[in-house]
Amino acid sequence: MDISRKTDYALRMLAMLAEDPERLLSVRTAAEEVNVPYSFARSIQHGLVQAGIVESLRGVHGGMRLKVSPDDVTIRQVVEAVQGPM
Repeated sequence: MDISRKTDYALRMLAMLAEDPERLLSVRTAAEEVNVPYSFARSIQHGLVQAGIVESLRGVHGGMRLKVSPDDVTIRQVVEAVQGPM
């Protein structure tokens, strides 16, 4: 199985969220820390939201945070969230 660059970045973003599951992380901050373009990070976030792995809160104090326990997320779920069904 090949892990795409998009999946690699998604895993890095999730690792940042797993450090503090209650933390709200802006997509812009995640993009800067993972060193990817903002639009690419937004695409990753969208896939993770659609998969139910993270939730997105809008507004000035918004961001994304884990919707489930980090222990419950599998690599397969992340791969399918950003690359599509296997």
